[in-house]
Amino acid sequence: MEISIPRLEAVALVEALLMERQQAGKELAVIGVRETPVGWIVAWHSARFKNNPTPDGEDGRIYQIPGETFRTEDWQAMFREQFKGIRRPDELVESTRAALQEGGQIAAVRHLRRCAPALNLSQAREYALAVQREGYPPDDLLSLTREPEICPRFPILRVAGPAI
Repeated sequence: MEISIPRLEAVALVEALLMERQQAGKELAVIGVRETPVGWIVAWHSARFKNNPTPDGEDGRIYQIPGETFRTEDWQAMFREQFKGIRRPDELVESTRAALQEGGQIAAVRHLRRCAPALNLSQAREYALAVQREGYPPDDLLSLTREPEICPRFPILRVAGPAI
């Protein structure tokens, strides 16, 4: 993804959003700017909020990333998945793809049964077939191969910009 919004325009977008919020009686100010692969991080300071508004590098929409998500999650992968439809890399999908290429369907099913014991034989076949045909298994099968989230993520929110 190429960033097409210039730094000054990204800051101006966030400052306009902060001005709207300041009219509601909140003291907010830009305290830092950093470029990332998915857009600009424009940090603000506030006694009440600890979020980072992030203008999208492609279209100027502004997203609010909670501080906890920013510090503890792979927020860029989360952003790409949530707003751009780009899935996170999955080691089991990749290793299943390799097993399919090296040994075919039976090797992939064996691999899945060994690496993902939560999948029964029918589910392992369906998973391998989906990886072979579509490149990725359905979400219901993916969820069986991943650790459950102990505490829910703090979501990234779209707060301003075009097509809101």
